[in-house]
Amino acid sequence: MKKPTKENTYKKTELSQRVGRVLTLVSGHGVTDAAQTLQGDLQMDSLAQVTLLLALEDEFGFVLKENDMDPYALVTVADVEALAGRYEEACHDPEEG
Repeated sequence: MKKPTKENTYKKTELSQRVGRVLTLVSGHGVTDAAQTLQGDLQMDSLAQVTLLLALEDEFGFVLKENDMDPYALVTVADVEALAGRYEEACHDPEEG
């Protein structure tokens, strides 16, 4: 596991902003807190949640693995950030290849 650095903190903030923009675009509701729920607070139905997964792939330029394509595994904004963060980190970590 990587130690937090100023650079890693900035990337997380940038990642959170990008995820927030995607969520706002897909849901039509503003994201104000990582604890917001997708179905409750952002009023996302199942179609919107699938659309979210595709929009994340477009925004970040990665392809989600099949086992990560379950929209119901994402309950909160923080869950979406964590998913995007795992893929973003893997794309930029030479050890992950």
